Amino acid sequence: MAPTKRFLAPLLRQRGFQEDQIQHFGLEGLPVLYVDTLLMMQVVFNLLENAIKYYRGQARKFRIEIEGKRDERQIQIFFRDWGIGVPPIMREDIFQAGVRAENALHTREPGDGLGLWFARELVERHGGSLVLNKCADPTEFVIELPHWIEQHPPKTYEQDPPDR
Repeated sequence: MAPTKRFLAPLLRQRGFQEDQIQHFGLEGLPVLYVDTLLMMQVVFNLLENAIKYYRGQARKFRIEIEGKRDERQIQIFFRDWGIGVPPIMREDIFQAGVRAENALHTREPGDGLGLWFARELVERHGGSLVLNKCADPTEFVIELPHWIEQHPPKTYEQDPPDR
């Protein structure tokens, strides 16, 4: 998480936010995973960048929570923000290439509607899923990864495994 937060530092400063307004907990209890580090950093970057871009409240009230959990079936990483949210009718549509929610269009923030599509594709490439659990107050996305990713890389990486 730290490298991704550093990449986002200029955007945070531009919006009047501080890096410590992005809080994370539970991640230290997660196992080491067979993932492509750069691709998973891109997923985190896309989720955090959206949360930063689409926040419209007072700068001092801005916050993002990232929480890691593990159960007998999977590893989960939750991303919660208190931005403009996602219209419930768009719950799945926002993961399609080129689709942006109506409320995102009204913010006049630049974008092509590719960030969430790309993030979901990358997570699926690792055998997992990226879902929108909650549409607002807070908006909550969750990355779900299978337990077996602790033991070996996804089949797409069998020839050239990613960094562990």
